[in-house]
Amino acid sequence: MNLAKLKNEEALAKLASVPYSFLGIKEAGEGVSETYPRTAVPVDGSFSLAGMLKGKGTELTLEFGSGGKVLHTEKVVLDRKAHASDSGLARRMWAQKKIAELELRPNKHEDEITELGKEHSIVTRNTSLIVLDRLEDYVTHRIIPPEADLRQQYFAKIEQQQKEKEKSREGRIAGVIKKFEQRVAWWNKTFQFGPGKPKTSDSGAFQDGLLRGRIRSGSSTLQAAPQETAELERAIEESRMRQNRALPSLNAASIDSNTFAAESLSERRDNQLDDLALADESLDQIGAQRLTTGTLNGKQQAKSSDPAGAIKLKKWNPKTPYLAKLKKAREGEWYSVYLTERKENEGSSAFFLDVSDFFLEKKQPVLALRILSNVAEMELENPQLLRILGYRLMQIGRPKLAVAVFEEVLKMREEEPQSYRDLALALAADKQHQRAVDLLRQVVEGKWNGRFPEIELTALNEMNAIIATCGEQLAA
Repeated sequence: MNLAKLKNEEALAKLASVPYSFLGIKEAGEGVSETYPRTAVPVDGSFSLAGMLKGKGTELTLEFGSGGKVLHTEKVVLDRKAHASDSGLARRMWAQKKIAELELRPNKHEDEITELGKEHSIVTRNTSLIVLDRLEDYVTHRIIPPEADLRQQYFAKIEQQQKEKEKSREGRIAGVIKKFEQRVAWWNKTFQFGPGKPKTSDSGAFQDGLLRGRIRSGSSTLQAAPQETAELERAIEESRMRQNRALPSLNAASIDSNTFAAESLSERRDNQLDDLALADESLDQIGAQRLTTGTLNGKQQAKSSDPAGAIKLKKWNPKTPYLAKLKKAREGEWYSVYLTERKENEGSSAFFLDVSDFFLEKKQPVLALRILSNVAEMELENPQLLRILGYRLMQIGRPKLAVAVFEEVLKMREEEPQSYRDLALALAADKQHQRAVDLLRQVVEGKWNGRFPEIELTALNEMNAIIATCGEQLAA
């Protein structure tokens, strides 16, 4: 309806009225199939129907009406011999009508729409017209040539590529299996340690001791004398070769600044690091405590005052004005404060993520999800932002919603194995184990950029974990 050419009254009348339409086929013989359109279509002067005729002929009874009420029927007799045509027009019309039907749900039928468009040279939402001059052009775009001789060469080339692709795939799988066996062997290996020897004072060796920091401001560049640096590195390497014991446990405190500075390292006979200066007076002391040794079951063992090494991570606190207002408000005022602050921050994805976290911490997951959903409407073509949204949905226990988000990310970043992994793990959380395994298998068997080293092993471990714990019989 062209509202630019219609008056308001005419447009309103058209919207309020039920148009005269094709309602469907009442009777169709067994010799006809895949007729389109299949849904009600308004009839304005002319109407066409397309389908596949399998036998010599058939008879159709078409129904027309308005508001679901049949007002007219029309019988159509089809005869293959009388109506046959080699122009290809009927085939193309059938493809157009089928594509129009499939595009009512484009996401579900995306692949089928693309294949029909390429097969019948029809422009769709996923295809466009292209000039093909050489055989390689047809092979690259997987478009079957119209000429018979060129078509034969095309299929031969496709078959050759398939054989090469399968050979390459088998080689990659063999490499993954070898790496996996090496990793399993390492995990199953039993390491034998000697009885240990008392530690003697060695002025040429690096002594494990206290690494302590003094907080000070200064240059952001870490510098040391070249000779001292070389001696220190040599001493550390010699110490590693001599020492055959457990690593010391490490206690790490949070660091609130990214600026570092250091004094020149003075040469010491015991090669201990002392007074390493770190920038910003707010830094906490970072220490590594020397291990003490004792005897257990006749063997000297390493032990520490804190046997379980741990790293404590402090939760991110954005310290934004809107969060400060939310924290000051009473429980009943939280959502009102959010709506007020939203007017000034509606273009910020961080705002919705932070506020959603706030409501999640306050045990209000419904409101947290409602606020988080705003992110999906902001930048639909931003895969990084959509990934964050998907992770947050997984975090609040909504894997089904996360699946829909990661589906979109996969369409935009199908060249990245992480897109397959994200979707697979969300599917596994949503109990769609078979599809999760299929996606992870694509990662294992796929050929990826060097930016993703050994991603196949990671995916293989995740796939094995799903198969082992899902409690279902899955197809490998």
